[in-house]
Parts: sequence; structure tokens; C-alpha cells
Amino acid sequence: MPAFPLRWVVLLALALATAACAAARSAPPAPPPDIAGRLAEAARLSEERAYSAALAALAEAASLDAANPQPYLAEGEIYLKQHRWELAETAFQAALNRDPQNIAAALGMGEALLRQGKHVASRNYWRQAIALGEGRGEGWRGLGRAYLAALDYPAAGEAFARAGDDAPSQWYRAALTLPTDPVAGRAQLAQMPPSPRRDYLLAALDALPAGPSPGETAFQTGVALMQLEEWELAHHALDIALQHNPDDARTWAFAGHVRAALGLPALQAFQRAQKLDPSLALTLYFQGLYLRQ
Repeated sequence: MPAFPLRWVVLLALALATAACAAARSAPPAPPPDIAGRLAEAARLSEERAYSAALAALAEAASLDAANPQPYLAEGEIYLKQHRWELAETAFQAALNRDPQNIAAALGMGEALLRQGKHVASRNYWRQAIALGEGRGEGWRGLGRAYLAALDYPAAGEAFARAGDDAPSQWYRAALTLPTDPVAGRAQLAQMPPSPRRDYLLAALDALPAGPSPGETAFQTGVALMQLEEWELAHHALDIALQHNPDDARTWAFAGHVRAALGLPALQAFQRAQKLDPSLALTLYFQGLYLRQ
């Protein structure tokens, strides 16, 4: 094998390096990251419940366009799915900072605040969505839920009445109507598409004896709603039942249990039930649950 002078080896190496640099300079630059692509990737990952990877993609998307609220909207939706309400609030607020008139961000803020028990603050964002127009139906329904969480039943009923004919709004209207007007409430339930809670409530009403008293109808409605864990609606129905039958120990026992679930004082209700019927075991059971909390 012939030997090459060292000088030739060095020159060849320099030539190869120069050619490599020239090729690198002539190659097209890498395309900038695509925000739409990142959002699509995050949506796919979220659908697969790969939430950490989805949030990472959204963080990158948010850094690519300082004016686009979409990454923060998607981030807030993920946090809502995870029941991470405070982080959802932060994400939706970031979206509103980028677009103060964004309906989805206002609706998201309302939901995040309501889930944290911030009923009054959430109302501002539901009203904002209503004012923006396109979110009117969902905004009225959210506002109704905020009033319901505050046990303001007249205001809740008015809001749900303006929310439209979607199934969730129909459900709330029917559940609020049943304790005082069973005929109208049942008619509203009948107009709804079948669902587990709708079917269960209808079955509970069908089990009533013929010609039930208004108090018994309200009581059975309240018990059914309690079993569905619709605590605010159950509280409403049982309060109406107590107006009809203030000396019914069963109603006081169930009312105490529902009040306890809502974080309200309940001991007085249990004591009233015990006084009316000392042998009612249900009272002792519910009171025991309450005292162990």
C-alpha cells in the first residue's frame, strides 16, 4: 500500500471539512415548530389520557404564539378532566389574559370556580359568557348551577328556565318543579331523552301509591334525588316535604343526612327526628355518620 505524505493527508481532511460546512450551509433551515401541529398532538395525547405529554405539548404551543389562547384553553380542559380545579382556573385565566372576550375561557373559568365552591365569583364568568352571546345557553345553565350550589332555588329556577331545551337544563327544571307540581315535573322528565338519573327518578315516582299526598311526593322525590347524590336538589325537595309534614320523623332524618352532605348544620334535624320517633333506627344511623365526620 503506497504511503501518502502527511501534507496530503492534512489537505484531504481540510477539504472534506470544508465540503461538509458548505453542505450544511446550503441545506434548507429546519421549519419552525407548528402551533397547529402541537395543538393537534396535544388533543391526540389527551384523548389517549397521556395528560402529562399533552400538557408538555401545550406548553410548547403556548410559547410559539403569545397571543393565541387555544393552548391555555386546552390545558384548562385537561385540568378539569383531572379535577385539578385550581390549575384549571389558572389556565383559563391565562386564556382570558390573551383574549378577554373568549367565550370558552369564560365558561371554563365559571366551571373551575364553581367546582372550588366559589359560587359568587363563578357567576361573573357565567354572566360574561351570556353577554358574549354564543355561550348564552351554557352560561345560563352554569349560572343556575351556581345559584343551586348556594341553595338559592328561585334564582336557580329562573336561570334554568332561560338555559334552553338541552337535557341537563331540562333535568334541573324538572327536579326543581316536581316537589311542588308533580304533574308538570313528570311531563318535563318525559320530554327528556332517557338517562340513568331521569329513569331512576321516574321509577321512584311510579312506585308511589295512587293519589299520594303532596308531602309524600316531595319526600319520595327528595329521597330519590339523595340516592342520586343530587344533594342541593334533594335538600330543596325535603324542605318542601317538611312544609307539608313538619312532624314526620323520616323526613327530618333524611333532611339531616342531606344537610350533613352539604356541610350544613344537621344535629338539630336529627334531634327533631328522635323526638318525634325515638324508635326510628334510620335517625341513629344517619346521626352516627354525621358525628363521625
